[in-house]
Amino acid sequence: MRGTGLSRPENNPQVKTAWHDLLVGTHHAGNGALRDVIGESWRRCLLGRVDPARGEAPARVEHDDLETLRAANERLIAASAPFLMQSRDQLAQTGTVMVLTDPQGVILDVEGDPHLRKAIGEFGMTPGNNWSESGIGTNAIGTALALAQPIQVHGAEHFCEPIQRWTCSASVIRDPVDGSIVGALDISGMSRDYSAHSLPLVVTTANSIENRLAQMELEERFQLLEAGVAALSAACGVALFDARGRLVKVNERAAPLLAAEGVVLTAETRIPVAGRAAADVEADRFLPARLLADRVEPVFRGRRLLGYVVSLPEPAVRAPVIDEVAAAVRALSPSPTIVVAEAAAARTMGGTGGRAGEAVMVTDVRGRIVTVNEAFSAMTGYGAEDLVGKPASVLNSGRHSRAFFQRMWRNLLEEGCWEGEIENLCRDGGIRPSWLTIHVVKGVGGDVQGYTGIFGDRDAVGDLQRRLAFLTTHDGLTGLANRKLLTQRLADALAQDRSPPADVAVLLINLDNFKDINDTLGHDFGDLLLEQVADRLRRCLADAHTLARIGGDEFAVIVKGRSVEDLRALVARTLDYLGASFCIEGHDVFAAASIGIAVSPTDGDTTSALLTHADTALHEAKALGRNRFRFFAAGMQDLVRARMSIGTGLRAAIEGDRFRVVYQPQYRLDAGRLVGAEALVRWHDPELGDVPPSRFIPAAEEAGLIVSINDIVMAKVLAQIALWRMRGLAPPRISINVAAQQLREPGFVEQLCRRLDERAVPAGAICLELTEGTLLEDIDGTARMFERLARHGIAVSIDDFGTGYSSLSYLNRLPVHELKVDQSFVQGIASEAGKRSIIVAIVEMAHALGIEVLAEGIETESQLAFLRERRCEMGQGYLFHRPLGVDAFEKLMVV
Repeated sequence: MRGTGLSRPENNPQVKTAWHDLLVGTHHAGNGALRDVIGESWRRCLLGRVDPARGEAPARVEHDDLETLRAANERLIAASAPFLMQSRDQLAQTGTVMVLTDPQGVILDVEGDPHLRKAIGEFGMTPGNNWSESGIGTNAIGTALALAQPIQVHGAEHFCEPIQRWTCSASVIRDPVDGSIVGALDISGMSRDYSAHSLPLVVTTANSIENRLAQMELEERFQLLEAGVAALSAACGVALFDARGRLVKVNERAAPLLAAEGVVLTAETRIPVAGRAAADVEADRFLPARLLADRVEPVFRGRRLLGYVVSLPEPAVRAPVIDEVAAAVRALSPSPTIVVAEAAAARTMGGTGGRAGEAVMVTDVRGRIVTVNEAFSAMTGYGAEDLVGKPASVLNSGRHSRAFFQRMWRNLLEEGCWEGEIENLCRDGGIRPSWLTIHVVKGVGGDVQGYTGIFGDRDAVGDLQRRLAFLTTHDGLTGLANRKLLTQRLADALAQDRSPPADVAVLLINLDNFKDINDTLGHDFGDLLLEQVADRLRRCLADAHTLARIGGDEFAVIVKGRSVEDLRALVARTLDYLGASFCIEGHDVFAAASIGIAVSPTDGDTTSALLTHADTALHEAKALGRNRFRFFAAGMQDLVRARMSIGTGLRAAIEGDRFRVVYQPQYRLDAGRLVGAEALVRWHDPELGDVPPSRFIPAAEEAGLIVSINDIVMAKVLAQIALWRMRGLAPPRISINVAAQQLREPGFVEQLCRRLDERAVPAGAICLELTEGTLLEDIDGTARMFERLARHGIAVSIDDFGTGYSSLSYLNRLPVHELKVDQSFVQGIASEAGKRSIIVAIVEMAHALGIEVLAEGIETESQLAFLRERRCEMGQGYLFHRPLGVDAFEKLMVV
């Protein structure tokens, strides 16, 4: 751990003293109740000649390897995330930090007081550094891992002198299944700021993380069982193993197949898994390699490995159950050929009834038992000698009514088979539930010769029933509650909290650009994104009453007992959490969200009222620009009605051609010469009057009408350019706004070129304007699109540059002709140094790439002077002209 500022222990007088004590046969006496433990730790460090400055400590994990390490510890990080996020706020002003490490002591994450984080960074308490006892000496993290128990290390008990001003408490985190150590949790602070409650706190938090690991384990096992239902229902032998190679479940065919190979299935049965070495003492627990060759299939949910399906090889001989059934049936009748009712034939001999290990009973036509197999004897305790010749009713447990058996016999007579759950009496007096399948056995003439009953394990059926029951209340993709369960729980929460009254909040969360991602990258990709969003919400909203997915990209949350201030902090943190990039199949995807909140009893005291008002607030958040949240307010309902009116009016305007185009001139700033114009759409509605673009453009985007409107504008502009050219005028280049959806339409470039040819408009007469956010949705596809446009001579301008994810990397890949500096930066030139700096940076970056810059919203001479001085080439704004109608713009061309 070079460069961390940890001095050599030999310069520490306490180490010298301890070394002397060791040589003369005495132990170092540490301070406090833990001095014996600390003394033993110092002894290990002295004997091991621990010295971080010598460079013999485990090397720091570099960035790429750190990402690999974090991926390997994904479960631990996911389980710890809610607690580390809470510590970010709760420890912010306490002078303490919370640290998470892997089992070797390599730091995975640090949260807490930002000032202390900076200070401890000088000593290497940052992600990627190893704080094992063998590398750093006595410290809470390394010593807790060495002892496998919680520990506090105070002040001078630390082996390295610079960290003797700290007091640290750490606890190991254990795997809830096998008890192995999966990491450590530490709370560290300067000794003067340290709380005596930190050791109990870190132990309690570590226990909570272990509980979350256990919950995740159960969820993943359920997901594995869910994914393996079809495989377990197959006629062949199938076994499910989790991602660590541990047995989860087998079907009834598996155990006899393995028994024939000399393998006995137990709860400890394993399969080898890459990256997990097995101890020699466990070798006998593993299935033989000959049974696994090309028969192990991984099961994934998104990118996460859930486990493995193992399809066991069939034996070379006939299945014993089929043999037993066939022999018993032959004994029933003198007929040389025995047939089974056609409707049940496949199930009896080739399907469910033909699986080894199932209990079989055969009766004659009167219901007297002809034979039973060994599996039946093992299940009930009755041998063949106890039952042959007796009526099958000797197994009657008394648990079923006369009507139950009447329905059974009616099915047998009408359909030739019956199946269902039955409870039979065992020899020891116990009751054994089973899944019974009965088939009618007929001779060649069609006469009933007898019946075969096959008793199966009801667990597989129960799993399927539980799965179906689960899907009635949960989302199949994410495992979250669905709308039905959400409304039930919300109704219960409101009913419980009426006396005494307590706040119940509903949060509706909607992804802002999910449709674009789905349309661009495909629905499978979209599903993976939804799974990752659900996982992030689970971590960020771990304390929520209910988390649900209620629509394609819409999630809902019930939160109880939180103040409005707490809700604001919670929602803001959620937006930050969702705003970070998602890595899906090698793609970095941004999926910001909008959130609407309604709180009872202020915003309603019924389920429908809260959900409706939260939805209203969500739409308001989207209308305000997205990636934000809004609490419901009474006036929003008027806005919703207004938006509905706008949506209706827009559809009528499209049908009735009620849009017109105006042109805002663009000038060279150095010469004052007209060089272009931006085509802007305007709308006058007979009832609403003049509707500003700031109101109808977002409404058109939300209603899916923006493409139709942009097509209308494109057609009008091309027609106008053609008309001007026919009249002998030379119009400057006209910039036309294009939506992301238009770019993704097949043949967009070819269709645009056909339009230009039809109007005899040269490609250089127009420029396409796209917002910066459009580019990042599919950078590779956008690059190919821009290259085709450039080959045809069509210029491209990036609008609102600087307001999104401005990046030199994507600009360098795209054939862009022009950057438009957003007017928010231009308007801040006079008063905000930060915005002036941004403009300077944009201009210099663009010029370095050979791209021209146009500034929007120029309104004052001082703004113009600043832009000229910084060599911004072009501009538009009210200082020059407001948007002009066709006639007024023509006069500028004539001049």
